[in-house]
Amino acid sequence: MEKEKRTHRIPTGMSVPPTPKRIKMEEEKMDFEDPDEQRHDCVLVVKEKKFYCVKATLAKHASFFDKLFFAKNANKKTKEYKLVDPETPEGFQAFLEVIHGVKSLKDENIKEVLSLASLWTAGVAKNRCLEFLSSDQCQMDLKAKFQMACELKHIEAMATQAKKGKFVIEEIRMKFDDPDPRKHDVVLVVDGQKFYCSKATLAKHTHYFNAMFFAGYVENTMREIDLGDPSSADEFQIFLETVHGVKCLTDENVQGVLRLSVTWLADIVRNRCIEFLMGPGTKKTRKETFDMSIELNVPQLMMSDPPTTAAPPPNPKNGFKPLELDDNGRQHRMEFDGTDPNLYDVVLVVQGRKFHVSKAHLASHSDYFKSLFFVEAPEKTEHTLIEPINGTELQVFLEILHGIKRITEYNVDPLLRLARCWRVRVVMDRCEEYMMGEGRDGRSSKDLFALAVEFKLVRLAKKVLSSLTTNFELNSVIPESIADLDQDFKSLIFQKTLEIEEAHKRPPPPLPYHPFRLPRLDD
Repeated sequence: MEKEKRTHRIPTGMSVPPTPKRIKMEEEKMDFEDPDEQRHDCVLVVKEKKFYCVKATLAKHASFFDKLFFAKNANKKTKEYKLVDPETPEGFQAFLEVIHGVKSLKDENIKEVLSLASLWTAGVAKNRCLEFLSSDQCQMDLKAKFQMACELKHIEAMATQAKKGKFVIEEIRMKFDDPDPRKHDVVLVVDGQKFYCSKATLAKHTHYFNAMFFAGYVENTMREIDLGDPSSADEFQIFLETVHGVKCLTDENVQGVLRLSVTWLADIVRNRCIEFLMGPGTKKTRKETFDMSIELNVPQLMMSDPPTTAAPPPNPKNGFKPLELDDNGRQHRMEFDGTDPNLYDVVLVVQGRKFHVSKAHLASHSDYFKSLFFVEAPEKTEHTLIEPINGTELQVFLEILHGIKRITEYNVDPLLRLARCWRVRVVMDRCEEYMMGEGRDGRSSKDLFALAVEFKLVRLAKKVLSSLTTNFELNSVIPESIADLDQDFKSLIFQKTLEIEEAHKRPPPPLPYHPFRLPRLDD
């Protein structure tokens, strides 16, 4: 059997695909509408909508599909199957995304996906559904969860767990050692261990394998390929399981899997690694995470400077720790861990992470928190926030409110969104000052002006326009239509237009006096 050893990241002769724009985690989506014959071997029809899928991947996840495709009495010639179990195409789309590692579960689709997972005996999909129902992302109350468990009669055993509000999740591990030729079309070898995989599934997740298998290279014709990138077979095993939606990341393997996801441009796997490192499941220190982000070039993990190990004492006067400096002149991080119950009276929860803060301090900066704490729910001592993407952003946000300089090029945009949502002028002003100074590096005048318009940063807009000297430069910065702009920005543009026209109307300055030059009439 033909084999070839790969000792570097990109196979010989293969050009590196351009790095894709980094997608936000909430925007993950996977396409199952590509009719390319090389990228699917079955078509599943739900309510007249066609989904182009891979039999082996579906069979690996659900015994229903394993029997449908590979049972002894299965019709091998059949390529199109009409499914009657899914209620909607959107629900089946969500199910497919879940078994491909995409976080697509919502309150609106959880019931249908869980029903399909249980009906088809899809263990990984069922675990992801139970995990979602137990998380802060699910807004269903306990009664709604209990009713849903009772309605889905084939999972009546969940009813007792749902009534208690907790779900027992036994993670299912996945193997890639089945040599059945019907269930794989490529063998990838790492440290002598063989992994039987599907080209189309790997290509759907990574630009690297997409180019290797479908860009006309010799690897597309090979049945067995030695990979040189993974440092171990265990590392590649975890990568493959993450691709298939299995939750198996640990402190010991996350760095290796993250490195592979960055090398192979596997966005969804990279997102799962970032979520693990930012979540409560890791015991890695912030400094270790920051160092990892520098080494692997993952800016999502660089929300702020690496923390110092020193822990300043609490300050009873204002309820937070003082702004001491380390040996390098940097301010220490501030902790909101509730070590002293006298220094806080409310808890904010973001993705399971708790921040112990002062109601009065937040309310003095934000009408949103003033209403939340003293009008809408004055008796509550714990609030779950939905708006922040992750706890790191809230950490930085709170530190800025306490006077610590934490704004960077990587967190300024989400901080502006939070400041606008919660109506916090102080954070908005700090971000604007940063963008008027060192934050301008790496951003065009057009991008800066667009940012100023979006968040109503008049000072930043004025700063951008002050550097323009011609109508061509002005037209390249402002939007094509200014009719929808606020009056403040219209006035700035009009004033700048007049300044440019006035500058071009001025006569040239007189030449300096020279004894051998006759004076001009207007000298």
